[in-house]
Amino acid sequence: MANPARPAFLKLVHSVDDVPMAAEQTTPAVNAQGLFFPSSSANTLIFADWEKTSLADLIDILELSKPKVIFDLRITPRFDLETLNRKRFFGLLEQSGCQYIDLLGRLEISDVRSASANPVLVGRQVGFIIGALSIPHQGPFVFLHDDAFFDDGYIHAFATSLPAIGLPWQVFRPSLSGEKPRPANATVGQPAIEDAAPLVRRAIFISHATPEDNDFVLWLASKLTTAGYEVWSDITQLQGGDSFWGDIEAAIRNRAAKVLFIYSDTAKRKVGTRKEIYLALKVGEHQRLSRFVIPMRIDDAAFDETFIELIDIQAIDCRNDWLTGLNSLLLLLERDGVPRQPNFEANQFFGLVGKSGSPTFTVAPIEETMISTWLEIEKFPTQVNFFSVAGLMPDELRDVASRLNVPAFSYFALLATTATQERTAAALEELGFGHTRLSLRAAVPWNAFCSASWADLPRASFADARRSVSLLLNRAIARVLNNSGASTGSLANERPFWFFANGRFPKNEVRFADHRGATIRRQLVGFSNKRKVFWHFGVQIRCGLMANNTYLLVSPHVTFSANGTELLASKVQLHSLRRSFCRSWWNKRWRDLLQGFLAAVSSGEQSISVDIGSGDPMIVSAVFKKFASPISPIASVAMEANQDVEDTIEDVWDAEEGGFDELTDDDLGDSGGSN
Repeated sequence: MANPARPAFLKLVHSVDDVPMAAEQTTPAVNAQGLFFPSSSANTLIFADWEKTSLADLIDILELSKPKVIFDLRITPRFDLETLNRKRFFGLLEQSGCQYIDLLGRLEISDVRSASANPVLVGRQVGFIIGALSIPHQGPFVFLHDDAFFDDGYIHAFATSLPAIGLPWQVFRPSLSGEKPRPANATVGQPAIEDAAPLVRRAIFISHATPEDNDFVLWLASKLTTAGYEVWSDITQLQGGDSFWGDIEAAIRNRAAKVLFIYSDTAKRKVGTRKEIYLALKVGEHQRLSRFVIPMRIDDAAFDETFIELIDIQAIDCRNDWLTGLNSLLLLLERDGVPRQPNFEANQFFGLVGKSGSPTFTVAPIEETMISTWLEIEKFPTQVNFFSVAGLMPDELRDVASRLNVPAFSYFALLATTATQERTAAALEELGFGHTRLSLRAAVPWNAFCSASWADLPRASFADARRSVSLLLNRAIARVLNNSGASTGSLANERPFWFFANGRFPKNEVRFADHRGATIRRQLVGFSNKRKVFWHFGVQIRCGLMANNTYLLVSPHVTFSANGTELLASKVQLHSLRRSFCRSWWNKRWRDLLQGFLAAVSSGEQSISVDIGSGDPMIVSAVFKKFASPISPIASVAMEANQDVEDTIEDVWDAEEGGFDELTDDDLGDSGGSN
């Protein structure tokens, strides 16, 4: 069989091997484009050139991709990468749960150009190894190399020799990602202003097939607009009689920070989109705009049939899930510092709704107050202390940190906490580790901690910082909930939530001021005579990070017990009860129950004082944050009275099968007004 021409890098290939693999199928003949970021998908192959990969790249791979195995394709493995050494390298792998295999050493290959290093042979050896994993052939898998011999052709042949897992293999190479280093003074989640395009380039230009792909573009434009970006597309900007091409050319040449090419089977045949992309590529090249053109795939049109100018440009894949593609795009825009509007662009969103056919709702320029489920952190910790702990092995620190009665986490061989040395030592002694000795390694101010500027400690990525901020704040608020007398349950994802047992409050009721200032009462626990179970309203509170906002997000949960204390063990029964029980619970009830639970935790105060072990508490608002929207939804069709459109809880319980009786206001203690 004649070998086909070697494809451009990152366009995944189909098998051309003449020798069939025993009892396995080779990768199906599907072309696929590579990735902007390390993916955690099981069909991901990551090839990292050690000479060109940064420590930030390596950490991103471990954290974003969560690889199962790292295969080393270097004749002489070494691990000196920036501040990394062998010990720290394997410490990172242990933290990530990733296995390391010196593949060439295991195969006794001393020269990558020898016949034994043939990519098909090496690929099949990898296939045997990954076939023996607990979940066979499920990646991602990382391959370290330091030789230019591992080029596009080698990767092509290697990928086609691996066993199929039902999806084509997709490839990521960090050395070709084109990412710029993030400034050290940037904060977590905040665009790097130094890396941004000139301020005059604020718009995200969308090139697409009109009208065939309008639905996707309207959806994408609405999401980008609500995220604070200025969006330019022909369906939102051009009106009848406008200078069509002149406006498009001006937008690309002078205003666009990025040009999104919505690639589809229709778009590839459009002359207009070809002109737009050709111009955008020339503008990006002439003005040296990194990653100026970003293709987004929305259907199964073969990427090797796209415009020749785009063959080597990585695409964002939206074919299976628009939201996943959007998240990748938002991360890319944030990393590249594309400017965002400080306020919501109501007029632009208003125009998008007007373009969307006949929606159930239209929008009007009428201001409306929105009540979120966010709790504002009014006062943050002042610093995070990193202690070395003599008397504890590094592999013990993670478990110990999770059990301390002060917020803490382990970082390599260090214990990081918001608590003072005295409080930390006392917390260790409570767990039976009074023999340990603490030494302060570094005291990092909170803002520096959030921006991953951790003094001379082992380098932390921004993903490290985000995860660590969340971990500390989650553990801090968990202590408050535990101390409030609430009981702990476990969700399906093993995360905790909190609820109150029967009898915790008189009549299981709490009294509080609602969002209008009126005093009302709500039951947080009740009993169904028909089903002979107690119901408990509970919450999960966790840290949220969005752009430069750090907040606590409160989520509602309803659970059940037979005795008012111990939750039912059957997940199936819990799920069935929950679906039925909340049938008549609309937004108002959920909102009031959430605020009532917070009132119980805060003892009716407007804020919650969180002991973080420093002597200076963190302060969290106990009242949900409100936002003022400059627009309001107006129903374009008649709606049922009191119908809750957006947050309806699906509930189908067949009364003939002995289901629940619908709860009344008396059952739930839904009396309102002043008392």
